[in-house]
Amino acid sequence: MKIVAVIVTCNRLELLPRALKSVSGQTRKPDYVYVVSNSTEDNYFKEQKICNEFGFILFKNYRTENYAGALNTAVEEIVKQQGITDNIYFASLDDDDIWLPDYLKEIEANNTEDFDLIAANYLRKSDEENLLMTLPALLSENNFLKGNPGIGRSNTFIRLKTLLKSGCFDEALHSSVDRDFFVRVFQQKPKYKIIQKHLITAYTDKNRERLTTNREKKIKSLQIFYYKYQHLMREEVRQHFFQRAKKYFSIEQSEILINQHQEKSIIKSELEFKNKGDYQFVIGFIAGNEIIAQIIAKQIIEKKIPVDLVLIIEDVPKGATLADTKNIFKEFSIPYLIVKDGDWKQNLKSGHYGAYYQQFSDINSIPIGRTILHHHLFTET
Repeated sequence: MKIVAVIVTCNRLELLPRALKSVSGQTRKPDYVYVVSNSTEDNYFKEQKICNEFGFILFKNYRTENYAGALNTAVEEIVKQQGITDNIYFASLDDDDIWLPDYLKEIEANNTEDFDLIAANYLRKSDEENLLMTLPALLSENNFLKGNPGIGRSNTFIRLKTLLKSGCFDEALHSSVDRDFFVRVFQQKPKYKIIQKHLITAYTDKNRERLTTNREKKIKSLQIFYYKYQHLMREEVRQHFFQRAKKYFSIEQSEILINQHQEKSIIKSELEFKNKGDYQFVIGFIAGNEIIAQIIAKQIIEKKIPVDLVLIIEDVPKGATLADTKNIFKEFSIPYLIVKDGDWKQNLKSGHYGAYYQQFSDINSIPIGRTILHHHLFTET
């Protein structure tokens, strides 16, 4: 078992050392530690000094500027540097929480059946509360559709492959990120174990802003969550969802539901190929790293996908190339097209993708990357 500890931090210079100390003090040391910063530029440099004291690597979040984006930054770096194998596990910790010294040791000792997911009880601690949260022994996606049974953030310990199969973290969400993630995890029917021991302490002080106390972000995230998963909710689950929103966040059902009468009606029709077989099958992706691009290319070959064209948006670091990826496609006579970074950057500048995108000079979020990719998929086919 290889354990990757991931700590996301956001302008909490006074709290970060406590969290990092709990990681460095583990009786079973993590194999790798990734600290990801969502902080201001000034605090980022201060965080670097703090991380250096512990010998930990600090990354700047280069995806969407929120918690999910930072987690996905860590996932991307893990895949780049460690690859994807069955024995790699992802363990996250909030910058305001701590792991007890034997947390990772207990996790490893309890992984007797090669579990996909292992979770332990945690203590909610502040000046006003000292509450041990006991996790249910049995879990399904319904637990997370209703609410949060107590898994996420600082007691997330999951196999990297399971995390990737579940789709990583939804960067459209500012809160309910873990809840959303675990709906998708439990749809995969993972092999899991609950450790009924207090191994994590979550500090819930109310004298600082937390994502769960930002009302506007909470309403928006609950809207996204509800409309994403309403098709999975039985009526009893649906009612529990709205009751919980009101009980814990004073958010009414009417604030979550969107008035459908205000939405323009959309004419829907089934997609069909009238001339069966007379169509193109095209795969498109953004290559932010040459290693990942090669992995995708090899999967296309290994799975014998009958593709008519592979379209790649080049976004690799300066000095890197996609030469090896091109050679793979050439060797197996698979048609490919690479949109060079200089070309799409010029297109952004000129307004080729739309006037709104002229303000951007790089792919630093999912919407920008998706717009560029979809544009070229359309124009090239």
